[in-house]
Amino acid sequence: MLVTCATFNYLDMLCTLLASHRASNPHVPLAVHAIGWPEQYLSAARSLYPHATFHAHADSPGDRPMEMKGPVPRSADILRMKVQLLHDAYHASTGAVTWVDADTLLLSSIDPLLERIEKAGDFAVTYRARKRQHARFAVAVLSFMRTEKAERLLSRYAQIAQQTAGTRKRKPGNQVAWFHDQLALWQAWQEQSRGLLGLPRRNAPRMVALTAREHSIDGATDAIFVSRRDKVLEHDAMVDLLADRGIAVSSVRDAVDSTG
Repeated sequence: MLVTCATFNYLDMLCTLLASHRASNPHVPLAVHAIGWPEQYLSAARSLYPHATFHAHADSPGDRPMEMKGPVPRSADILRMKVQLLHDAYHASTGAVTWVDADTLLLSSIDPLLERIEKAGDFAVTYRARKRQHARFAVAVLSFMRTEKAERLLSRYAQIAQQTAGTRKRKPGNQVAWFHDQLALWQAWQEQSRGLLGLPRRNAPRMVALTAREHSIDGATDAIFVSRRDKVLEHDAMVDLLADRGIAVSSVRDAVDSTG
């Protein structure tokens, strides 16, 4: 099972994921959590992409709506909600659950990847050992298997995600905390993998590090999952990439506009 979420400002980006999933893995259930969408857009999405299931969620009240990455993220609530949605999907299903961010393409079958993860570990994520703590796990793609260790890690991940204050980029004037989802997973895994003296725990969750051919985060397009990269692989380039593969993107926004 695949799970994603998208605020309304990420609608166009989500359509690229939906189109790529329809072409490459239509047999794999995809749950889309639509946050703050007007009803006509939700109806159009269900019509254009019947292979996915859409779940409507209200946006945050007041003048601080949840938002996927924009020029300045206005609320980290979306990151906390992301982790909770993953947690809830896992406990509502009987198979492995894979989170995929809305700005990620799915270009080939995920079956071989899931088989590799199931044989090798309990969860899978892109791991960057030399990064700072908040960036060591790139969680645009994140799989949890049906094991006791995976369930325990995911439960702790969800708890920490609700508590962490996140972190701020080291850019002057950037006062917006972010990275709650990445930091929380790192902290949960460290907590369950190492004892008080830093020694490995025997019953630690086993991580499977996704390779660059399984999840690309640097703009390369020869992977199973290809995530957007600022100034390298943006929305228009992703649409062109799909077109080169004969995959048409059905625009929910255009469908609504055409009906007046």
